[in-house]
Amino acid sequence: MSFEYILILNRIISLPAILFFLIYMRKKEGVSRLTFIIIAISGFTDVFSYVFIKYIYQNSYLITNTWCLLNFFFMIKLYGEIIPETKKILSYFNYIFYIGSALTFLFFYSYLEANPFVRSWSSVSFVFIGLITYRKILEQNPVDNLLQYPIFWINTAFFLFFSITLLQSIFLNYLVFDLGVNGILLNSVIVFYLVFNILKNIVLLYALILINRGQPTSLYKRPMEVTPSVSPV
Repeated sequence: MSFEYILILNRIISLPAILFFLIYMRKKEGVSRLTFIIIAISGFTDVFSYVFIKYIYQNSYLITNTWCLLNFFFMIKLYGEIIPETKKILSYFNYIFYIGSALTFLFFYSYLEANPFVRSWSSVSFVFIGLITYRKILEQNPVDNLLQYPIFWINTAFFLFFSITLLQSIFLNYLVFDLGVNGILLNSVIVFYLVFNILKNIVLLYALILINRGQPTSLYKRPMEVTPSVSPV
């Protein structure tokens, strides 16, 4: 598959999940609603970034920086919904991210250029939070079949995606400016990121399907119903 086809697929890959949620999803609340919002913002960003570069400006950092700021907010809300007892800790991630973003945009970077802090802190945060969530899943063992558990797939999608964006934010500038990587080799690095973004959206669609089938979104086992015994007369 050529680079151009992967770019096109990346721009439209969120559409199936968006349509599924809008048309078929029975309960549009909680985890499913926040997952949908994150998918929709990502999909809009992918499409509008292309339009922005083609017709408005030479790069799309205005769009991608806005995506980072919005995505972080809703991701923190999502994980607060998944693990309610971590909301206070997650609020600290929020404070650091938005205060750091404001300071770096005010004093070091234009909003029209890449901001390493925004991308790096976002990636580090959700890799770390993803590891915490995996540990909670293993501790609580909320379901018998992990492959039918939506939270496992949601966490896996974001954990893998942000692991790749972390590596990209660390090494991409080094590859481009220090090693002089460009052309086909640089496209290969970008394709690696795009492929994981495509996989992220496919996995999140599967998670929404599982939620719609009635699979639990709680991290904790539901208490077993106890049928009261009837004493013989």
